[in-house]
Amino acid sequence: MLRTGLTIALLWLGAGPDAAWAQSGATAHHFPMPEVIRSNVEFWKKIYAVYPTNQVLVHDINDLSIIYEIVDIDNSQGEYSYRQQWRKIEAIKDEYQSILNALAERRLDLTNPGTRAKRVLEIYGAAADPERLRTAANSIRGQLGLKDRFLLGMQRSGLYLEFIEKILAEHGLPPELAVLPHVESSFNHKAYSKVGAAGLWQFTRYTGRLFMKIDYDIDERLDPLRATEAAAKLLKLNYSELGAWPLAITAYNHGLNGMKRAKAQFGTDFGKIYSSYQSRSFGFASRNFYAEFLAALEVVKNAETYFGPIDFHVPAEFVEVELDHFVTVKDILKTYNVTVDEFAELNSGLRPPVLNSQRRIPRGYKLRLPDRLGADAATLAAKINPNATFDSQVESEWYRVQKGDNLYAIARKFNTTPQLLAENNNLSLRSKLAVGLVLRIPEGKARAATPPAAVAVAPPAAEPAVVASVESKLPATIAPLPPPATAEVAAQTTSGEVPAATVTAEEPMLAAGESTDMPDEALLRNVIDTRIELTPEAIRQSYAVQTGDLSRAERESIVTYELEPAAAKPVEVAAAAMPAPVRTEAMPKPIPARLRTSRDSLWIKVEPEETLGHYATWLEIPTQRLRALNGLRYSEDIRIGQRIRLSYARVSATEFERRRNEYHRSIEEDFFSTYKVDSLLTHRLKRGETIWKICNEIYQVPVWLVAMYNPDLDLYSLNLNDELKIPAVVSINPAATPPIQE
Repeated sequence: MLRTGLTIALLWLGAGPDAAWAQSGATAHHFPMPEVIRSNVEFWKKIYAVYPTNQVLVHDINDLSIIYEIVDIDNSQGEYSYRQQWRKIEAIKDEYQSILNALAERRLDLTNPGTRAKRVLEIYGAAADPERLRTAANSIRGQLGLKDRFLLGMQRSGLYLEFIEKILAEHGLPPELAVLPHVESSFNHKAYSKVGAAGLWQFTRYTGRLFMKIDYDIDERLDPLRATEAAAKLLKLNYSELGAWPLAITAYNHGLNGMKRAKAQFGTDFGKIYSSYQSRSFGFASRNFYAEFLAALEVVKNAETYFGPIDFHVPAEFVEVELDHFVTVKDILKTYNVTVDEFAELNSGLRPPVLNSQRRIPRGYKLRLPDRLGADAATLAAKINPNATFDSQVESEWYRVQKGDNLYAIARKFNTTPQLLAENNNLSLRSKLAVGLVLRIPEGKARAATPPAAVAVAPPAAEPAVVASVESKLPATIAPLPPPATAEVAAQTTSGEVPAATVTAEEPMLAAGESTDMPDEALLRNVIDTRIELTPEAIRQSYAVQTGDLSRAERESIVTYELEPAAAKPVEVAAAAMPAPVRTEAMPKPIPARLRTSRDSLWIKVEPEETLGHYATWLEIPTQRLRALNGLRYSEDIRIGQRIRLSYARVSATEFERRRNEYHRSIEEDFFSTYKVDSLLTHRLKRGETIWKICNEIYQVPVWLVAMYNPDLDLYSLNLNDELKIPAVVSINPAATPPIQE
């Protein structure tokens, strides 16, 4: 029997005197608050519970108790107007910087100071140390309020808390960790960041593939149940290696290896780590992540004080049926009389090509059906028509548009119709095709599964398409979630200028040191086996990192988004070959994807988002075989742009390229379902810059997207003053955008 969301929340927060006392004692023990971060926690409490998303706090980066000004902005007039207002914030920051520098140089007019100058004098005094003032001048930041987003997250949390609490308990983890999705995604299982972190717990593909299945058909990061199980495993691993929850939680953002280095220097004293640990990647986001967690925990425990009565969403019950054949969503909807929206909410890990029935639900997938159907898993499985099941997945075929092509000519070439070709690529029949555009060719009919020799009606004799079944509750809402109280924000830069750019000879590195034994190989094949021991070495070898010291925040850019610099008028971009959406929401118009081929099929160049583990998975060979072919040591990294020799002992070159294209296509489809490119900027390379810094720190765009707009440039052999085209990215789906915190 379902409990109301409010009841779930009260139980989770430890309702009742004894429970509340026990919870408070456990919290203080597991999650201490060092005095050095107390003001940070208070700052984030204000962000979460006081200031909404139409207010920006201009503050000092190093001392969060220093708030210069609270600026009202209008986020109701659309994306462009909103970004313009963020530029107003930049102008205010510049003014405070000028005032601080003038005061440091003793040239500020103290006889008739303006309003902002008076504020600076109130904080620092007229005789403040010049060095302190100069430091402060370069440490001004704007932080968006998140009260309305946090309240929405509180409402949505009713969908998941009972399940999250159960999973954490099964792994022996403190229940307080259930507030982390407030920090990561506002409890939005559809959240997708600009650089590809997805779901309730905002896993990157690099981390997620250790614990979940992530491919062209399924992305379990978007499944709140599977993602929570993965988060529990990762948090447990962090704690087992670090021995203290402040470090383990920070490692969720900063990375396990980085926090192990911090622990080696300062032990488990997080106060010392916060104050003294120095690392290129241990910046504002990582340094504040634990304080944000503590603040979220405090706000959740006192939610009614901050927000009043909360209307928590209620979880839905469901039945799981594990399929032993491939089947289309279209046939499932027809069989059970379920709407596509209801089915998509229950099965949020299925990607659009599957939901659109362009691909089939994979064999082995645990299909979720609403409990209202009133039958157990075996009975529901028996309803699947054997003639509607298949032995294999449909295989995508790709075509790169050539000069003179049009939809009709391409359709004739592949024996399909222009209408079907357009539908499979989110195009109209009048679409003008850009040369180089990659089109997805509609699949032909695959061989249907051989029907059972006899399909008995009686349950004992039936052989339904089910291997195992589980009846459970799904924290998923059937009705669409309400939108955020305010429109999504665009991110802001740390300086108001349009940066001009440079890349040194330094090249970002991709770690490829997957283990050569079978357990690690199973991990890299996305085979989730509870017998596999998730060791720190397995984690380290499967991360795609630059130098072993990149933080999760750097890879994902979730906590500190930056506003795109001032841009020219919007530039129309070509429509991409994207599958038709499940819902009626407007789709973006991304630029063409690049078809990945090689003149010499034995050699390829490493592209963004790829690791040696990916190649091993697509080739169905051990990673050690690839290392031997390329003379790579066990822990040696591969670089983007590096030539790698392959082995086609198990699969053909064509099959390898198909799997590779599907992988990149899924990244591009997911990105363009949430963001669009509305203009292009020109960035001139400056000394000391790397392509990683340009993409992640300056513009907050994925490397692969920049590569698309610069097809004639080798992004890893750039010279001083080279010019890059940088796509300015804005959100088209605020409901799927993680909380923006700058």
